[in-house]
Amino acid sequence: MPVDPQTGIWLPKMFPKQLRAFNDQHRLLLLSGPSLTGKSICIQHRIIRHAWETPGARIAMFSKTVKRAKSGVWADLTGPRMKEWLRANLSSPYADFDGTVEPNI
Repeated sequence: MPVDPQTGIWLPKMFPKQLRAFNDQHRLLLLSGPSLTGKSICIQHRIIRHAWETPGARIAMFSKTVKRAKSGVWADLTGPRMKEWLRANLSSPYADFDGTVEPNI
C-alpha cells in the first residue's frame, strides 16, 4: 500500500498529478486532458474519500445513459477503486464500507 513519505498516511496508488488533484481542497474540481490520463481514477478516489471523511456524505453521479453509468464509471468505482480502499483496512467514524454498494436509480 502506498504511504505518503511526509505524513506516513496511506494514499491510493496514483501518479503525482493525480495525487495533487486528490489532495486539492477546493469545493469544485475540474480535470481536463486527453483520454487515458487517469482523470476518472483520480475522481473516483476523491468520491470514495469524500464518503470516508464526511459525516452523512451523499454522492451524486450523472451520465448520459444508465447503461453507460452502470457498466463504466459505477463499475470502476465499486470495483477496483473501492477494493483498493477495503484492502487498506482503514477505519472511519463516518463510513462503513463492506464492498456492497448499489446505485439508487
